[in-house]
Amino acid sequence: MLNQLKKIRPLPFLLISFTGLIGLALWIITQHSNTNTALAHHVPTTNYWNVPNATPPDNVQHCTLQSQLVNNTVGVNVYTPPGYETPGNNQRYPVIYLLHGLNGDEYNYFSFYSNLYSQVSVLSLIEGTLSPPPSLPIPQAIVVFVNGGAQSFYNDFTDSFHGPNSSFPILSESVIMQEVIPAVDNSFRTIANKSGRAIEGFSMGGRGALKLAFKHSDQFCSVVSYDGAAYEEVPVQNNPYFGPHALEDRISYIVDTNASSILQNNLQIRLVAGAQSGQQNINAALADQLQSLGIPFEQALNLSGLQHDWRQFYEAQGEEGLNFHLRCFQAAGLSVEAEDSFSYLPLVINPASTPTMTPTATSTATSTATNTPLPGSTFTPTATNTPLPSSTFTPTWTNTPPPGSTFTPTATATSTDVPTNTPTNTPTNTPRPSSTATASPTATTGSGITLSCTSN
Repeated sequence: MLNQLKKIRPLPFLLISFTGLIGLALWIITQHSNTNTALAHHVPTTNYWNVPNATPPDNVQHCTLQSQLVNNTVGVNVYTPPGYETPGNNQRYPVIYLLHGLNGDEYNYFSFYSNLYSQVSVLSLIEGTLSPPPSLPIPQAIVVFVNGGAQSFYNDFTDSFHGPNSSFPILSESVIMQEVIPAVDNSFRTIANKSGRAIEGFSMGGRGALKLAFKHSDQFCSVVSYDGAAYEEVPVQNNPYFGPHALEDRISYIVDTNASSILQNNLQIRLVAGAQSGQQNINAALADQLQSLGIPFEQALNLSGLQHDWRQFYEAQGEEGLNFHLRCFQAAGLSVEAEDSFSYLPLVINPASTPTMTPTATSTATSTATNTPLPGSTFTPTATNTPLPSSTFTPTWTNTPPPGSTFTPTATATSTDVPTNTPTNTPTNTPRPSSTATASPTATTGSGITLSCTSN
C-alpha cells in the first residue's frame, strides 16, 4: 500500500507543474503578442503623412512641407478660388481647413465624388459651377485639405511607440497648428489670423476640427463638425489604442477646461449629425454640454436619410456650413467676397462692435437655436467633466467612395439638385483651367516654414 502511495504522490506535483508551465507559456505568448501589436504601427507607415504620386483635381495644388516635429514629409492639397492667380491681384483670402476621416489623407475628400465641379462639393460651391447655383452666399476662400494621419484622431501621441521621441512620431495636433497653418500663411495670400480662418471635418475629422478649435479658439473664427465621431474613445477594435482616449484628448474634458476662452474668443460652432448615421447620441450630448456651459452654437442634428458619408453630408449641409463660415468672417470685420449667383456681396461690420451670429433661416436644427451669446462670458467651468456617450461608430470605409455615394438627400436637406453631368449651358459652369497659382512667401506667421507646391 505504501509503495502504491509513493507511486502516485508525484502526480499532483506534476499536474501543478504542468499547469504552471502552460500558464507561463501563455503569459509569455501574450506579452510577446502585445509587444508586437504595440510595436507594429496600426496603419501602414508608407505614405502615411504624404501621398506623393496622386493627381489633384483642377484648381488644386499638392504641397508638401518638411516637418521637424515628425521628421517626415507632410502633404496637403490647396485650392485657390477664382481670380486668385490673376496678375496684379494682391487680395488676401480667408482659409478653410478640411480634416479627413478615419483612414483618410489629403486626397480623401475627393474620393467621394465622380465630378467635384458638378456635384455639391466645397469646390463647386466656391467655384460657382453648380446649376442651379447655391441660394446662400458662399465665401471666396482658400481651402486646405489636410493630411492629419490615418487613425490619429488628431491627437499628439505620448507613448514610446509614437510619441515625440519615437522612431515614428504621430503628433497630428502639433503638426497642424505649429507647421501646416504657418506654412500655408507663409506661402499663400491668406488672412493670417483667426478672423480669416475656419476649420471643419467629417467623422474623425469632425472630432479633430472641434478639438483644435476648442483648444485654440484664438486661432479660428468658426468650426463645423459633420457627423463627428470618436469624441471620447478610439472605437476601432483592431487599433492597439482601442478604448477611451487619454483624459486630455476627450472632447468633453477639452470643452470643460477651455469654456472660458471659447466664450472670450467668440468661437462660432456648428454641429451637424444624422439621425441614423450612428453619431447622433454623442453629438446630442456635446450640444447639451455646450448649452449647460453657456457656449453659443448652431446645430443641425437628427438629419434623416443620411449615411455616414462625407458627400451625403456636404450635399445636405455644405452650403449652410460655408455660409456659416462666411457670416463669421464678416462679423469679425472682414470684407469678404461672396459667391452668390455670380455676384459679390461685400459686407463690412464695424470691428469695434461685438460680433454675434444669427442662425440661418434654412437651419434644420431640431431644437431651439442657442446661437445668441448668453450672459456670463467670464464663465469658469466646473471640473465635473461628464463624459460624452461612447461612440457606436464602426468604420467600414476607406479612401474608396462607399456604395451610398449616389444617394440623393431627402427633403430635410437643403441642396437637393445634384447635376448628373457637367453643366454646359453657361460658360461659368465649366471649371476654369488648371490653376497656375504658385505658392510664394508673403505672410510671416509663426516659423519661417513654407510649402513646396506643384499643380496638376
